[in-house]
Amino acid sequence: MKKKDTIINNYITYLDLEKGLSKNTLLAYKTDIKKFSNFFEKKNFQFIILNIVILLIFYLN
Repeated sequence: MKKKDTIINNYITYLDLEKGLSKNTLLAYKTDIKKFSNFFEKKNFQFIILNIVILLIFYLN
């Protein structure tokens, strides 16, 4: 598992346990964050993907 996937999964777990969000909301967040990071991977911006994922997580929090 990639580091970004671990960070995303940890964030989703946090939202589930601490915020009590619904399963549909958690799935939507996870899907959107992964699509966003995959977009940057495809554009060869791999050096900033992890930072973007982390910033997005803080923004959503």
